[in-house]
Amino acid sequence: MSLNKTVVLVGMMGSGKTAVGKALAAELHVAFKDSDQEISLAANRSIAEIFERDGEPFFVRSNRKCWSGCCKARPASCRRVVAHSCLATIAR
Repeated sequence: MSLNKTVVLVGMMGSGKTAVGKALAAELHVAFKDSDQEISLAANRSIAEIFERDGEPFFVRSNRKCWSGCCKARPASCRRVVAHSCLATIAR
């Protein structure tokens, strides 16, 4: 089985996006990206610390920025599995 596009897993915190995403990516032999992990690494803080210090609006903006960068990637690198926060998806 091969993957020609990005698969995006969207769900609430603790819903299993990361566990399912890692397993799916391994099965498909593609990269796995977790938007929460990318945001945490960029901010050098845990998601809990980001919420406490900067609040939900900052997290939502960061998640959208992370997603935007993912979407602008070259097509060859777009064959991946991405775990994306539901909060950033539904926030206005």
